[in-house]
Amino acid sequence: MQIRTATLADVPALVVLGTRFLAQAPLRVDVPGEVLARSTERVIEHGVVFVGEDRDVIVAMLAGVESSVWFDPETRIAIELAWWVEETHRGTLGSLRLVRAFEGWAAERGVHRIVFSDVVLPDGRAAGPLIERQGYQLVERAFLKVI
Repeated sequence: MQIRTATLADVPALVVLGTRFLAQAPLRVDVPGEVLARSTERVIEHGVVFVGEDRDVIVAMLAGVESSVWFDPETRIAIELAWWVEETHRGTLGSLRLVRAFEGWAAERGVHRIVFSDVVLPDGRAAGPLIERQGYQLVERAFLKVI
């Protein structure tokens, strides 16, 4: 899998991956394709999206933004927004190459911390163990209630 920074030309393929991600994510949000496309464009323009390609087909993506923490504007963080790898490419080094690309992007911007979410898929699998093996530590959990 080859890793590169996404461009606006990649948005249609990213919408396909994003739709698959949302179908598996615990938020269970039904987002129209045109809304997902506009949101993806904004992340490309104001954050970063890395894509993984296999034979010129996008099979993975990692999207993120940088920000400051609310209590200290000098402490910069990079926040992973979405990380999706097609099932046929999970367990490969491509997933880790996406993480490394995101880490490099963050370091270039003087970011002090990187935050990944640990989405639990319907079958109970989670990314947490993989990201922990990369030197990340569990610092917070999130809970969801649909009202």
